[in-house]
Amino acid sequence: MNFLRPEFLWALPLVGLPVLIHLLNRQRFRRVDFAAMEFLRRALRRTRRRLFLEDLLLLALRTLAVLLLILALARPGVDPGALLAGRPAQGEVVVLDASLSMNHRSGGSSAFERAVDAGLARLADLEGPRGDRAALVRAGVRAERIAYGDPVEIGAALEELASPDAGVADLRGALAAARQTAVSLAEEGCEQVRVTLWTDFQATNWDLEDPGLLDTLRAIVGEGRELELLDAGAALRLNLAVESVEVEPAEITPGDSARVSARIRSYERQDRTVLVSLLADGAVLASDELRLAPGAELTWTHPVGAAEAGSRGLEVRIQASGGGADELAADDKRSAVLGVREAPRLLLIGEAAPTGEPPGVFDLLRRFLDLGPGAPVSLTASPPSRAIRELEEAEIAVLADPRRLDPGLRDALVEHVAGGGGLLVAPGPACDPEALEPLAAALGLAGLEIGAPTPVAQPSARLRIADAAHPALLLFRDPRWLPLLTEVPHREFRPLRLPPEQLGAARPLRFVRGAGEDRSQELGDALLTWQQDGARCAILAALPLPEWNGMTSVPGGTLPLLLDLGASLAPRPRHPRRVQIGGPLEVELPGSPTEVRLLDPNETVRRPQQDAQPLGGGRVLQPLLPAALVPGVWTLRALLLDGDGGEVEHLERIAVVPAAAESDLAPLDLGLLRPQLPPGVRLGAGAASPEAAAEVPAGEPSDLSGLLYLLMAVFLAGETLLAALLDRRRG
Repeated sequence: MNFLRPEFLWALPLVGLPVLIHLLNRQRFRRVDFAAMEFLRRALRRTRRRLFLEDLLLLALRTLAVLLLILALARPGVDPGALLAGRPAQGEVVVLDASLSMNHRSGGSSAFERAVDAGLARLADLEGPRGDRAALVRAGVRAERIAYGDPVEIGAALEELASPDAGVADLRGALAAARQTAVSLAEEGCEQVRVTLWTDFQATNWDLEDPGLLDTLRAIVGEGRELELLDAGAALRLNLAVESVEVEPAEITPGDSARVSARIRSYERQDRTVLVSLLADGAVLASDELRLAPGAELTWTHPVGAAEAGSRGLEVRIQASGGGADELAADDKRSAVLGVREAPRLLLIGEAAPTGEPPGVFDLLRRFLDLGPGAPVSLTASPPSRAIRELEEAEIAVLADPRRLDPGLRDALVEHVAGGGGLLVAPGPACDPEALEPLAAALGLAGLEIGAPTPVAQPSARLRIADAAHPALLLFRDPRWLPLLTEVPHREFRPLRLPPEQLGAARPLRFVRGAGEDRSQELGDALLTWQQDGARCAILAALPLPEWNGMTSVPGGTLPLLLDLGASLAPRPRHPRRVQIGGPLEVELPGSPTEVRLLDPNETVRRPQQDAQPLGGGRVLQPLLPAALVPGVWTLRALLLDGDGGEVEHLERIAVVPAAAESDLAPLDLGLLRPQLPPGVRLGAGAASPEAAAEVPAGEPSDLSGLLYLLMAVFLAGETLLAALLDRRRG
């Protein structure tokens, strides 16, 4: 038997109060003898036994009434099975949904807090000395068994349980762990084992198309366990959420700007006003007040720029105003990272045209790209004889109209690409395609064909954009600038062709017939791009040559093409800058670190437990965490050795974002789940649900206080009637 209010048991000594009053009343009278005393003594001898029994009955009724009052105030509960001698040992597996939606608050508490309280009530009914055992399974982003053993210890672990994760619960994994735990409890002697899952039945978390989830539920029941799936969520589930934050472009150079787009949604039943704020590295950049209709979704945008290289942590927050707070604050902010790279360092490799001859590809590319300090690219020109040494400082190698390719330079270019550097090949009139074949094969582009210079009869050829989303063609997404590239006449060119099996290369720019002819007829590729070992490579046949085309006379289209192409080839970290909650954190570094510090969004310093893994070309992959569970911007600070033996700090930022699906709190239709479960599974509202009816689940302890109050009243009534009857009879 258990007591909900055991503090009242301290009043049990008051049960002796009626006895004490009875004894005091007997001592209150003084003994006086008188003449007729002998006759009274004779009469009392005849009735003494009857009077003693009557007084004893009155005293018992009064004493029992006081005892029942004290016990009723202590609210005893008893398990029906416990009334039987030798109750079998019981096992309880408590499974808690720890997904983001369990943070939703209603009635002053969250669904998770209600689930914890309900789990504690279950554990309080178990008795370790009788052999009862328990376990706790947390269904977060990753399912894990938190504790196993004595019910008191499990209750302590439950009280200290961490708050829900910002992602989707691994219900399938948690129930599988609960099933295995139930087997272990049975093997330890628990004859009755129950598995109880407290959840909010969020529809996006329950995949009824997943046979593994349903099979696990059926297996638990099939193995003889009790199974309860109980609702800790609220009936009314309102929410405002930032569901996504995008940055376009994701990387810029100092002085450029990007656009932040935040998708904000209302799951409310009335109009709501929200204050939207954009923060960069913790400082507020912009704020705006928006009005959301019920169920509406809108996209809020704002430009953001940077004056210095590095990366910026961005965050969009919303705050409800004019009508109450948001009941799920965990999804009211979302982060992103804007990369701000330095001007890429280009090494232009080629030979200048002899004096008196027209400028070649090398000369014209240098004229377009050598823009001086503060330009979008930093250009160094070098003849092939010195290029090997200067490649060490370059991020992008530009091979201009190569006549021949020394094996040493070819190997250096392959090593440059393996180390993450970009490569642009610009084949002009003097290019020897056979000299490029070994390089193309080494870079994964075997079968590349660079055609001979092809003159085009009137009308001349034009360029057609086949992939408008390609990063080398950013400017020309705007139809106003499109003619600066696509209407330039090309009288001669070297077409590029790839065999059909080369599916990894992109073909964003092509030569087509000119005006007045069928412009869908392709004459060859003008630009090919591909990746090798994570590095970006390209071949550009649309080169500014006055004798071939009019590109030199239209710098407003040619220069952006060259600059955007160069920017698209610049080395980038091969790790993602955005990771879903629960995903692993790792970064690519340009060299082996001597020290690594990882700061989470709460500024807590963490140290990686694994060493860096070499990637080639001096670059390494540094594992940081197997699972990131704190949403926000994480910052990596690593010390790397420079060329002089000193140390330089390298900084990287990664945004860890919560699961957008968790913002939709709509509950699952239990009518869809019930037919797929075996008979006997308890499904629906539980004591943790604020809207649940007050019910006592089958097999759970019953509160006996009401029965005790009734018995007390019966005893008091019986004592009163008996006392009145005796007083009348005794005169």
